[in-house]
Amino acid sequence: DQVITYVGNCLFQEELYTASIRMFNYLIKKYPHSDRIPEALLGLEKAYYNQRKYKQTLRVYYVILKKTNDKKILSEACYWAGQSHHLLKNYDMAINVLKKIDSHSDYYDVALYTTALSYLKKSNVAISVDYFRKITALPLISAERRKVVDDARLTCLLYTSRAHETSL
Repeated sequence: DQVITYVGNCLFQEELYTASIRMFNYLIKKYPHSDRIPEALLGLEKAYYNQRKYKQTLRVYYVILKKTNDKKILSEACYWAGQSHHLLKNYDMAINVLKKIDSHSDYYDVALYTTALSYLKKSNVAISVDYFRKITALPLISAERRKVVDDARLTCLLYTSRAHETSL
C-alpha cells in the first residue's frame, strides 16, 4: 500500500491524473483497511480537482471527512473542496468549508483569499474587506504568501476604488 501511494503521488506530480486516480482507487479497493486510505482519498480529491471535475472532488471530500481525523489531511481536503465550491458558485458552502482550515496550514492564506472573494461574489463587501485586511496582516514567511498578500492588497484596492467611483 505504501508503494502504491507513492506511485499514485508520483503520477499526480507528473500531471498524469487519470493514472493517479487509477492507482489510488486500486489501493482503496485492494487494501480497504490500510492506514494510507486517507492519503489515497486526498490524492483522488486533488486529481479530480486538477481534471476540473469539481462535483467528483466534493464527493471524495465527504468520504475523507468520514475516514480521518488527521488535521493536515483535513485542512488540505477542505482547501480543495472549498475551491471546488467556489468554482461551482456555491459561495456559502465555499466559505463554510474554507473556514475549517487550520490557521497553521499551508493552505490558510489562500483559503482566506478565496473566502474574501466568495464574500465579494455575494456582494458582502465589508466582510470581504475584513478578510483582505486579515490576509495583509499575515507575516510574509514565503514567496507564495507574499503573492497572496499582494493579490489581496490589489483586489481590495480595485474593489474599494470601484465602490468609490460608483458612489460619486
